[in-house]
Amino acid sequence: MKLYVSADLSNGIEGYANIPIVYGDWDLDAVVSSSAAEILVISALDHIPSEKSEKFLQEIVSKLRMGAIMTITGLDLGELARSVHTFETTSDTACSIIGGLTAVYRGREICQKLKQLGLQIVSYTTKGLNYEIKATR
Repeated sequence: MKLYVSADLSNGIEGYANIPIVYGDWDLDAVVSSSAAEILVISALDHIPSEKSEKFLQEIVSKLRMGAIMTITGLDLGELARSVHTFETTSDTACSIIGGLTAVYRGREICQKLKQLGLQIVSYTTKGLNYEIKATR
């Protein structure tokens, strides 16, 4: 089983079980623990309140089978701050970006949380204002 978790499933991915993030909530009850061969979490954490993010990460990690890979992407708070500080992004644009989100994290912060949950970080990159983390169980 492959999972695709996102707040925007308008273009779901064929061959993946599509798990929507709706108003900061999700439902993984139908997914058996340690059953996912791959999990894509695409800009989903940006739409989950910070007080629920730990629970979400615990649940999604529990669905990942041993040796499988999970990819997590999102807006990187550090990159956004840097781009505003260096005038690459105007403060109005930054406010507009953040205004559509529920929470914003530093990618490295998410890496630490994944390590605490027993995952090994395979790669961490930033591209523009976004981070991409690949981790394995």
